[in-house]
Amino acid sequence: MKKINFYLLEYALDSLTRQKRRNIFLFSVLSFIIFLLSSVFFVRNSLLYQFDDAIGVMPDIVVQQLEGGRVVSVEEDLADELLAIAGVQDVVGRVWGYYHFFQANTDFAIVGVDEFEQNSNPNFVKDASKLQDDTMFIGNGVKKVLQKFYYEKEFHFLLPDATNMRLKIAGQLSKDSALWSDDVMLLTKESAKKVLAIDDNKVVDFALFVANKKEIPTIVAKIRTLFPTAKITTKENLFVEYDKLLSYRGGFFLLLFVVTLFTFFMIVYDKVSGVTSQEKSEVGILKAIGWRVNDILQYKFYEAFILSFFAYALGVIGAMFYVYSFDASIIFDIFVGSSQIKPQIALPFVFDAQTFFLIFFMSVPIYIAATIIPTWRVATLDVDELLR
Repeated sequence: MKKINFYLLEYALDSLTRQKRRNIFLFSVLSFIIFLLSSVFFVRNSLLYQFDDAIGVMPDIVVQQLEGGRVVSVEEDLADELLAIAGVQDVVGRVWGYYHFFQANTDFAIVGVDEFEQNSNPNFVKDASKLQDDTMFIGNGVKKVLQKFYYEKEFHFLLPDATNMRLKIAGQLSKDSALWSDDVMLLTKESAKKVLAIDDNKVVDFALFVANKKEIPTIVAKIRTLFPTAKITTKENLFVEYDKLLSYRGGFFLLLFVVTLFTFFMIVYDKVSGVTSQEKSEVGILKAIGWRVNDILQYKFYEAFILSFFAYALGVIGAMFYVYSFDASIIFDIFVGSSQIKPQIALPFVFDAQTFFLIFFMSVPIYIAATIIPTWRVATLDVDELLR
């Protein structure tokens, strides 16, 4: 293994300080691009981790009936047919939907639960036991919206038949599940059906829990036979959909990714396209005093590596502070959407070596190559031609 030439390293450091303005500009642009990319990747990884963790307690299979591309309510008695399928451990008819709050021009997610039924959200199970027909629990985002309109202890729902239904606010849903419950109003099933205008003998969809996960494809095939027009969603489908959602949320992630890469490669192209006359003269002088081509390339390698590596380190560390200490306020909004109710959550730190390596190899080696290649072209020329 070739040892580090500290004399060349010292010369590379001196070279960086001689062209302060140019190198500070390059360093700043590289750091910002790496910071931006790192922040996006870190937010995505954290959200994907939370989704993965939440999906773990979700139903194994969800069966819905669609009409005109919309989910419609179905007879609750169909649960018996689903439960009769071999391998199905439990079937829960779910009641959920959305209530438009006209004063704030926003939508609340209505979730109806029963304390005696298995629920897909452990936090809802804890609160369901405290629910009564005239009470509800609300998420933190809902609470903030209602407080603006002085709904402190109770809320009046405007039902589809133009009547009002008053429910007391019994408490707030756990902040640990803010990503899922920030816009939720948790009601009993009976109250939720009234708010959503669902018949007493109907539910929105069915959640199926399977004992042996390997039997899920077989069970899905049997459900398809019983209900040919039903939409069937499994945990695996959910994870794939969330992964796509986080990668291409409204096209912002893809656009941001392309723009930052384009900016970086413009810098690379500028360096590859040629060497300044000052740099040519420097190479010529170095060759004239006895430097070999290898020495020149080695010193340029040190120079490019120092600049790009420290830009990488600053960008990644800055992104970690921005995401995990300051909750990535702007980039996080891209992923959670434009709703007025935005979940206030602490993004968990997720160490993903692949992400760090990807950002590193997309920046440092490419920048080094963009510096070495034009220098090599110049260093192979005659000294007279360089100094002329």
